[in-house]
Amino acid sequence: MTGERLAWFRLAYELKQPLQRLQKETTSSEFRDWMVFFNIQAEEKQKSYTREEYFYAQIALEVFNAFREKRVGTIEDFLIELKEKKPETKRSRKKIQQDKMNASKAAWLGAVMAMKKRPLPPNIKQKA
Repeated sequence: MTGERLAWFRLAYELKQPLQRLQKETTSSEFRDWMVFFNIQAEEKQKSYTREEYFYAQIALEVFNAFREKRVGTIEDFLIELKEKKPETKRSRKKIQQDKMNASKAAWLGAVMAMKKRPLPPNIKQKA
């Protein structure tokens, strides 16, 4: 399925409406405006990926289709969308470092205390 029919299905999917109802209620100029909107949206999405990401997606697509009789999928199907990480503030980095340091101290202290409670092997003499 390609072309206009696919565009109608995409619009129906986006608006969560039955296809026949949407075709009856949508004018041709409104439909054309929706297609322009979808094209702009796709171009903006495409700009957010690097050349390397497209290259890797193309490789993934070729591997995916390597042993198929009929090629399916597009490069866009293999582009991975990552959610942006919120930037850490200096204060939160310091807090994270302090928490790690406290956890490390607690682990070492626990290990030392556990060693003092255990009896030493007979070949090791305890220093006074």
